[in-house]
Amino acid sequence: MLLVALVACTFLTALDVFVVGTAMPTIVAQMGGVALYAWVFSSYLLASTVTMPIYGRLADIYGRKPVFTAGTLLFLFGSALCGLAQDMPQLIAFRVVQGLGAGAVFPVTLTIVGDQFSLEKRARIVGLFSATWGVAGIAGPLVGGLITDHLSWRWIFLVNVPVGAVALAMLWSQLKERVARRHRRIDWIGALILTGGLTALMVALLHAGTTLPNVSPALVGLFIAALALLALAGWHAHRVPDPILPLDLLGRRLILVASLGVFLGGAVNSAIGIFVPVFAQGVLGGTATMAGAVLIPTSFSWPLGSILGGRLMLRLGYRRAVLLGMSVIAAGSSLLVALDQRSSFWTVLAAVGVIGLGMGLSMANLTIAVQNAVPWEQRGVATSINQFFRSIGQAIGVAMLGAVFSVRMFGEPRAGGQDPELANIVLDPIARQALDPAVLATIRDSLDGAVQSVFAITLLIALAGIAVASQLPGGSAAEHQWKAPAKARDPRRFLRKPARRRS
Repeated sequence: MLLVALVACTFLTALDVFVVGTAMPTIVAQMGGVALYAWVFSSYLLASTVTMPIYGRLADIYGRKPVFTAGTLLFLFGSALCGLAQDMPQLIAFRVVQGLGAGAVFPVTLTIVGDQFSLEKRARIVGLFSATWGVAGIAGPLVGGLITDHLSWRWIFLVNVPVGAVALAMLWSQLKERVARRHRRIDWIGALILTGGLTALMVALLHAGTTLPNVSPALVGLFIAALALLALAGWHAHRVPDPILPLDLLGRRLILVASLGVFLGGAVNSAIGIFVPVFAQGVLGGTATMAGAVLIPTSFSWPLGSILGGRLMLRLGYRRAVLLGMSVIAAGSSLLVALDQRSSFWTVLAAVGVIGLGMGLSMANLTIAVQNAVPWEQRGVATSINQFFRSIGQAIGVAMLGAVFSVRMFGEPRAGGQDPELANIVLDPIARQALDPAVLATIRDSLDGAVQSVFAITLLIALAGIAVASQLPGGSAAEHQWKAPAKARDPRRFLRKPARRRS
């Protein structure tokens, strides 16, 4: 029942990532504000990402149950507010509230799993949470469309409230934990500095090249502010006894390598989620349904890889299991690089499925490795740091690969005397039929070249993942499990005088 409750809460936050995109055209049609379209998505991602390390630290101090409860209630409150929004600025503000709650749900969920289940059990059930995200990825657009068409777009947010309340009640009845009372001061100053730096970084990454032009003063200023605040946060962390982000964790080889691994995995994942649909619809001449269906294989191969990866991790250890996963990701990325206009739709599906399998074999094991290497009082912040690096990898991947795509896509048509805006028409199955065949071929060639550049960089990232995985410590997983240090004997006990006998 505890596992069901955790999966239900995870499913709600995952579903909210996928369901909103389907309803957004209807929302914009009713409330206007098309210029703020991107902020509805990025505000949620921004708020949920920057708060992960803070929630993890709080979970280590006060326990998992109260922090998870606070995050879930905040998420449900934000969902209710989103369902009642009257204009686009209100919806964006309420999405921030929703994201602030979501920042606690998934990292603390994984932390609870690490607390309640042994290493062997986690290796068997870890695929369940990957499958949750896979099902949400398939069901999200469908559920969003049905609710928007037959009820109202507001219900895609309001439906979270009763389902989340039931899941939270189940968790309260099933989760039993004892938190040792420790007097620790919360580093609110460090939390404020860290949040400011991460916010500036995320805003710059999410809007570079779109709402914020490249090399613009605003974008450069955001990156400088992010660098300065993050450096200040690091300096501050060395001056306080209990920093909100203990940097000594990242100084440990296993945790640092695992964080770099999930960072690179997040970058690869962003390439798959954004640019493979563009290839299917623009280069292969497919429809919107075809572009959406091209990601379905990951919903099956990723959970399968997680289940297999957990079993391999117990037999082979972290390094060999993750190396295998990263190698499979590189193999799938090589299949993407080999795609061209003559490729079949099934070839694309195979490449995406192989990458999903590799993700399952590696990503979950990197999280388990981090959890297994720290004591209870550091497991929350360690898990949150791991998930934070994954989100940052996705954001940087979107920004970097998007910039490469734009340079290739909009450079070649302009050089050839074509209008770059024609690229939008190529992606429309109906509108592109009216284009001159020669113009259509030119734009499609440019689109193919731009996507191929993205896929080539994706392969390089996957190869870097293999190099990073090779730096994981060898040996079995049990060898790297945290063990409480033996209590030192008090030497003074040998010097005590024997007690006098009473007559």
